[in-house]
Formats: sequence, C-alpha cells, structure tokens
Amino acid sequence: MPSGSKVTLCHATSSSTNPYVKLSVPKSQIFGANGHDTHDDDIIPPFDDYPGKNWPSSVVDEDCNPLPAPTTTSTTVPVTTTTSTAVPATSTSTTTTTSTTTTSPATSTTSTTSTTVPSGSKVTLCHATSSSTNPYVKLSVPKSQIFGANGHDTHDDDIIPPFDDYPGKNWPSSVVDEDCNPLPAPTT
Repeated sequence: MPSGSKVTLCHATSSSTNPYVKLSVPKSQIFGANGHDTHDDDIIPPFDDYPGKNWPSSVVDEDCNPLPAPTTTSTTVPVTTTTSTAVPATSTSTTTTTSTTTTSPATSTTSTTSTTVPSGSKVTLCHATSSSTNPYVKLSVPKSQIFGANGHDTHDDDIIPPFDDYPGKNWPSSVVDEDCNPLPAPTT
C-alpha cells in the first residue's frame, strides 16, 4: 500500500504498443473531474480509504508492462427460437432473413444462433458512443467493469453478451454484427 502524498499507478494510454505507463502522482490527482479514478482502464492500487481501481491487475506487472495473455477456453451456447403460423393450403415456400420453410397447412420458422462467450476474466461488448457515424466500438473489458456506478451495465445502449450469472444487456442484438458494425435496417 502506498504511503506518503503520492500514489504509483498504471495509466492507460490507448496505445497498442505501450498500453500503460507507470506514473507517480499526488493523491489529489486520483480524484476530481479528470482524476485518474475517472479513467476506465487506469490501474490504481488501494491506499488510505480508497479501495483501488482494476486492482489487483491481471494485465500488467508491477512496472506496468503488459503480461502475456492468459490462455482461455470458450463455451458455445446455442439459442433456438421456433414459431408457427397457420397458412392456407395453397401456400408455397418462402424465404426470409431467418430461414423460413413453408409446409401445408402451417409454417414453421426455426432460427439457431451460437454465441461464444469467453470463460476468462474479460467480456467483449459493443460500447455505445453516441456518434452517428460510429455508433458502437468493440471493447474487451474486465468483467468487473460491467458493474458498479459507471459500469457498462449502467450505459443504456451498450450491448453486452451473457456471461457467468449475468443475463446480458440488449442481447442478442439486431442492430450490430459480432464486430459491433451497424446492421442494415430491415426492409419490409
């Protein structure tokens, strides 16, 4: 635990080659409108009555150097939806975007989707940006960043897949693909 008037932390840089820098800052720079506590990916150890943020870290060592990525396994969760609608006996086969098969006298539509959710400590989600040209960005964040006062679960338009006991949010999505790119509007 740091002592004195400064705290040593790992400041997130958004750089793919140097994602964190080690900083020693006055404790007063942790809090406030643009304090390090407001930076989503900063890693701050606990001190005084402050519990720390993203601590302990599984992504950097004590010098803020990235750790090798952990080996992860995936779990595939199949989701099947079936609906039936009565149709006249003269109906013929039709195709929609969800694969429709028509048989007399009923239509049965089956749609199967497989979702792969990593079983590691991170969750990949689509973060809403409020931008009309780039409305979502794909982020992989620690599961701990889903919850809390400013967690992604509090963001109304974020799209989060289910994991562990969390049911997901705005999932499955009909507005973005698996890379968080907007899907074309459905045609009628």
